Amino acid sequence: RLTKAVTDANTIIDDAKISIISKGKEIDDLIVKAREASVKAGVGVFTEDFQRESEKIALRAKAWLRSTYLIAGLTLLVAIFMWYFTEAGLDQNQMWQILTTKLAILVLVLTGTGWCAKIYKALLHQATVNRHRALSLQTFQAFSSAASDAATKDAVLFQTTKSIFSDSGTGFVEGSHSSPDSDFKILEVVKSILPKT
Repeated sequence: RLTKAVTDANTIIDDAKISIISKGKEIDDLIVKAREASVKAGVGVFTEDFQRESEKIALRAKAWLRSTYLIAGLTLLVAIFMWYFTEAGLDQNQMWQILTTKLAILVLVLTGTGWCAKIYKALLHQATVNRHRALSLQTFQAFSSAASDAATKDAVLFQTTKSIFSDSGTGFVEGSHSSPDSDFKILEVVKSILPKT
């Protein structure tokens, strides 16, 4: 009876070990799925945030573009008015005084036009950068779900993160450009992913 009890106990222990191993695998699978779901949810939230911010900035940029047109029109009107508004019978000192006053007013209005145009350009740059970030996150989501192994997902995550948070050149703001070797990074990632033959 004692031998049978020990055999039964060993059978119960073996069954418990098998059950624990299978439950552990299920728990590991659940953890992986939960992580993937949280990544997708997080990426989705940030994608929407970047897209919403891009749309808000684009609206502000349009307002500054209208301001630029308005002040440019005002500059043109001031220039036309000053061209046709002249006084006869002025001596040389009075003429220089009026000329410098007109020139100062014209420079001030032209500076205002340039300032509004510069703000418009900067806001358009920011809208484009945020739209780029939203698209990068969508691309990351697509590649991440299509990738089969962890190395590919890591490479995609690395390049996407670098793309989103690096200085991206849009052409709107001077001095804002990607590094010249950024085009070759994609080739390096593909080479590292493909099996060596």
